[in-house]
Amino acid sequence: MLLRLVAPVLWFAAFLLLLLATLSAPIVPHIFILSATAHIAPSLLGLHPASATDTVSFGVWGWLQAILQLSNEQSNAQLILKGVTTALVLHPLACGLAFLAWVLSFWLLLRPEAGRFALCAVLPVAWLAGTITTIAFVVDVVFVAVARGKVWDSTVGDVTIGFGNAVWIVLGAMVASWLALAGVCGAVCCGERGWGKGRARGRRG
Repeated sequence: MLLRLVAPVLWFAAFLLLLLATLSAPIVPHIFILSATAHIAPSLLGLHPASATDTVSFGVWGWLQAILQLSNEQSNAQLILKGVTTALVLHPLACGLAFLAWVLSFWLLLRPEAGRFALCAVLPVAWLAGTITTIAFVVDVVFVAVARGKVWDSTVGDVTIGFGNAVWIVLGAMVASWLALAGVCGAVCCGERGWGKGRARGRRG
């Protein structure tokens, strides 16, 4: 029963974390994928000379425009564009799959006797949600790192790119997803044994 209870809680936590990461800046200003800091050339960020060291943060829906503005080379912009487009698709997809996994695992909590059907319905969705969340985290890390190098080269160090808290929020969602998947596996296995014993008793009766 404990495993059946833990899995929905972890999936709900993963869903909330992915939702926050998806609804990042400019929708949620304090959650962002990357930050851009201008050191010498304030005109690149549209800042005044007195605020040349200000930092601008960009989320899932805003960092594409930021990178394209900060990169002077079209080839660099197109390279980063492909990766960021992938990230824009993966975040909402991972969030939706985590929500679906939470619904199914909650259903599993309410229906402990549904052994084989639960195995077929919950595990594929749970595994897919964990996998997509992991891919989303890897994409975030890789392309923020790529953006850092490309923007540094294009602006000769005038603008630096840093990791935002949304990257680590997705990391937390990834950990919660895989722990929830382990809980689902344990719950299904226990449910299978309980289901089999109950069926055997029914036959003997």
